[in-house]
Amino acid sequence: MHTRDFTIVTELDDVYADAELRMRADVSSTAAAKSEGTVEAQLFERGGKAPLVVLGPQKYVAMADRPAVVDLIEHVRAPLKWSAEAPHLYELVIVLRDAAR
Repeated sequence: MHTRDFTIVTELDDVYADAELRMRADVSSTAAAKSEGTVEAQLFERGGKAPLVVLGPQKYVAMADRPAVVDLIEHVRAPLKWSAEAPHLYELVIVLRDAAR
């Protein structure tokens, strides 16, 4: 199994205070039979040791000819905004686990 593609979208609320973090992952099976497991994403401040937000885990079932599409969403309280003057970046780690292990 592997993550074939993923999309990350962040949307600020109407007052630009909080945000929704959305992730869509396409998980493909490399086996002839189906693969099952979970997907999660962990959002860290740059250099942080503990995640600020954890999306998932969400179960998936992928077939060799049909990838699984997994949608995750989580609320992020008071994220630091990015600008050219203050470019604040986060790190996102995507974790793909096989149910057989």
